[in-house]
Amino acid sequence: MSKEEQLLNFYYNIVKISQKDILSSIIFYEEAVFASLFGHETKEKDFASQSMYEMLLISNILYNTRDICASNDECNLEPFSTIDKSYYEHIVYMFMTNPLYYQKWQIVMDMTKSLETKVETTGTLLLRTMKPEFVNTFNYLKRLKNVLRKGWIKRNAQKEYLENDATHIMQMFAFVSAYFRIYKPDMDKQRTMEMILFHEMGESIHDDYIDDGSKSCQNAHLEEKKALDIVFRNLTNEQYFRNLWLEFENKKTKEAELTYMIDKLDAVLKAKFIEKETNHKGLFEDFYSYEEKRNTFASSKELTRIFELAKW
Repeated sequence: MSKEEQLLNFYYNIVKISQKDILSSIIFYEEAVFASLFGHETKEKDFASQSMYEMLLISNILYNTRDICASNDECNLEPFSTIDKSYYEHIVYMFMTNPLYYQKWQIVMDMTKSLETKVETTGTLLLRTMKPEFVNTFNYLKRLKNVLRKGWIKRNAQKEYLENDATHIMQMFAFVSAYFRIYKPDMDKQRTMEMILFHEMGESIHDDYIDDGSKSCQNAHLEEKKALDIVFRNLTNEQYFRNLWLEFENKKTKEAELTYMIDKLDAVLKAKFIEKETNHKGLFEDFYSYEEKRNTFASSKELTRIFELAKW
């Protein structure tokens, strides 16, 4: 099996898991956003780190099947083990055996849950009191779990396959984690992961729009840019998060270009998945021909190959 086939199979397995349990995507998204905001605001690097993000990804995708670690301490990390078993096992082992890492992982999960449910704990009460702007930003960003992606609505996808931004972000995030393990590109992995987490930021205020190059689309883009002033207002690291979004939009770095291409590839591959699952003919072809015409993946031979493989 080629690397591209391996990554394509990985993606479809991730989608199958997330499709069965949409809540896992939402929980992962909210926890990863919390970890990133908290880590950058407090300058605690163990929170805002690729290891923390990937641990949250693994734990939420596999939580319901209790596949993280069996009683004999053997880890069953499908589909991650198909990519790099030792790498993902090491992440789980590090968090499960190191009290410091484990405590910080628990803080992320507990405080995210408390902020979501509005059940106050000592930690969230302090956060609301001392860092109200942090809580405001988190509350804006968690709205993305309610933003349905209009491309699926426009194409009359069945109700159970309609997708929100949180699921889309989780699928992208899993894909890029596997992409870095397989190809080991000379890029900043953490920055790419954080760009994925925040690239839909504007939609937390202005909802989703279809990127068709029209004037209304351009206006929506300008409105999203204005949303930066609302969502990240008064954060200590406001400029860092603003720059992440602008970097993605401008596509001037390798990380931004990769994130943009995976953003578009996710829609193509998800359409192919829905066609297979529901016999909804023509849905995939619509996405595929649009990106083919735009030559979206021309700068990446790996993603071009995956794009072409999806056709079959």
